[in-house]
Amino acid sequence: MSDHRNIPSFFQTGFDSPITEVAIMLVSEKDGKYLCLGSGVIIGHFIAMTARHVVDGFSQEHEGKAIERLGGEGTFSLRAIQFLENGSKALAWDVRHIYLNNDAGFTDIVFLRLQPTHQVHLDYRWKKV
Repeated sequence: MSDHRNIPSFFQTGFDSPITEVAIMLVSEKDGKYLCLGSGVIIGHFIAMTARHVVDGFSQEHEGKAIERLGGEGTFSLRAIQFLENGSKALAWDVRHIYLNNDAGFTDIVFLRLQPTHQVHLDYRWKKV
């Protein structure tokens, strides 16, 4: 019996790709320590989704415990960085709420409420995914 594994092919996606505008880079900060542990995707006006294990990684790094054990009282900030205009412009959205099921075995999907922090956010024309 052979140990043949299917290895997926990965291709670089440039800033000129349609996915770039809805894909977000997630960056956390606490006490001057910044982490980038994952990504997400904007799915609608002021809402994005990511994997639970991504936000759990931020929580473990900054708080020392899983996100559901924080009781909604985390002390780190989370931002969603969105790249526009072929990478020449970026918007940094504040993540103001993380919606998740407290049963970690239920799903690995969480939703992020994006908060505008500047007039340019309010002028942004949302793209349909």
